[in-house]
Amino acid sequence: MKYFISQNGPIIGGFKTYKDLLAYKNGIYQSTDKSNYLGEHAIKIYGYGFDSISQKKYFMAQNSWGK
Repeated sequence: MKYFISQNGPIIGGFKTYKDLLAYKNGIYQSTDKSNYLGEHAIKIYGYGFDSISQKKYFMAQNSWGK
């Protein structure tokens, strides 16, 4: 995915969503409560990176569920 994005631009992706996503504001999202499954969600993935503090790789995505 990283190679494709760097050569061609954004792609469409999807992931499972949980209730704690509704409270997400910024940073690297990772669900902490898998008991409240909401369903699947489509996103635009437009970039990627590495967070030196948490030592985590991540993808940057644009959400369509509000700000």
